[in-house]
Amino acid sequence: MSGARILLDTYREQAEQWCWRTEWHIQGESALTLFWKFALLNQLTARELAPLITNRTSGRRSKICVKPDIDLRDASVFDLDQLAHMFRVPTARIRRAFLYEILPGSVLRSHGHLRWCTQCLNHGFHTPLFQMRQTRTCPIHEHRLREECPACGQQIPFRLNNPFVLKPFYCPRCGFGLAPAMNQERPELLRLRQEHISNLSLLLQFHRAADADQVDVNDSDRLFISARKAGIFHVNVEEHEIHSRYASFIAHVVNDVAPGLFKKRSGLRPEPVSRYECGCWRPIKSDDDDEFADHDCSSADGEQIDPASESCLSALIDTYKAIRRRLWRQVLWKHQRCVRSAAARMGWRVDGQRTGAFCSQALAFIRWRMLWEGCGTPRYLFAKPALEYYGIVGWHLARPCQVPSHWSTPTKAWISSQIFGATCLAAFDEVSSWSETACKNEIIDWTRSKSAIDHTCLWAVAGRDCCDRPATVYLRNPNASRSGMHGAENLAVHWQRHQAQIERLQR
Repeated sequence: MSGARILLDTYREQAEQWCWRTEWHIQGESALTLFWKFALLNQLTARELAPLITNRTSGRRSKICVKPDIDLRDASVFDLDQLAHMFRVPTARIRRAFLYEILPGSVLRSHGHLRWCTQCLNHGFHTPLFQMRQTRTCPIHEHRLREECPACGQQIPFRLNNPFVLKPFYCPRCGFGLAPAMNQERPELLRLRQEHISNLSLLLQFHRAADADQVDVNDSDRLFISARKAGIFHVNVEEHEIHSRYASFIAHVVNDVAPGLFKKRSGLRPEPVSRYECGCWRPIKSDDDDEFADHDCSSADGEQIDPASESCLSALIDTYKAIRRRLWRQVLWKHQRCVRSAAARMGWRVDGQRTGAFCSQALAFIRWRMLWEGCGTPRYLFAKPALEYYGIVGWHLARPCQVPSHWSTPTKAWISSQIFGATCLAAFDEVSSWSETACKNEIIDWTRSKSAIDHTCLWAVAGRDCCDRPATVYLRNPNASRSGMHGAENLAVHWQRHQAQIERLQR
């Protein structure tokens, strides 16, 4: 009988590996989608994921492993080399997935809740630049960023916690699917083309340029404390994009109301500011010979409306009509035929469509009116209005007058009218610049990138609403006359070209 032989298992011990698909990584994406994809592929909980990705030298590691709750803008607690090994990409790319790495010191100018483009996230992409307050629209799809869940209306924390990886690409509060395409067996991921990468690079350069001209945090805190001491009410910082101008404007107002209270630093550039003092308030009435034959747009359904709010809204509508008449008679008087002919030609709803170009001045006026009147069909702009001015109503509801409630209703209406008037003129300048660019490209994209409530101006209010200290409104000087709108050198040639262009307009 031969001797028995014992065979030992000599297979090499396999290194611990995690499931990952290299093609799932998209250049420029944030840590949010990276961790969501990893958790989706490996079915990990937050407590299982945290020990793999946190830095072993971090003093917060023990606490994070027990109860994960990490800000996804900050890379300080993550092991970037380990992440690079897990996702099989260079460490530099992983570093660019965190907002504070590409824009240091942006904590005061970024949001701690998720802001996303629905199309980008549906295909597995989210950039950390979406978290910046100044980023309003997606540079790839030109859609307005969402900030709340469409189902429950709640904001989603931009943090890695237990609900974060429980169901990746779902709302952690109600379970609504934020990216239906990612649930497919072979999801179609976003592939960035060269123009998309260029747009993201330009957006990053914009934010970095803003950093170079930012006001120090301590100085800004002292500035706003001084404004409160002086009894100044001002526009919120989230509503304006250029922070250096914002700080310079507030500093100018503080020095005018309470000289010596705040010492303006050399880094704050002087801003042109207009000062309006409330006197005997009187609403602006429409002329009898109004070209547009506007009618009262008060509520006709019999509902009870707050008298103060109704008074302010009525003042806003009267202010809008006065500005519209001024633009029509003094700025666009050479192009009135262009405006009427273009509006009469487009008898369909143009929102979301593309048409050929025509007179840029006519396009600017039509688009500006559509913005504030809430009208999607240009032809109806010169018909008897059947609906309320939804753009103005939306602006009024989104920006109630922030002065003390005990101030008189006429004063509140006067303040709202002053702020709204400057906003209207600033919006017209912006729309005019857009129209000139669109007409040069000979293609007009009627997609709404901004609504009426997105527009505002730099404003501040001081005073006490009394005889010795009347209410005072400070506004940054707008280009009220829109001097940049040039008239055609040869009106006859311009009119013939415009007629030929509108003849080619079709739905």
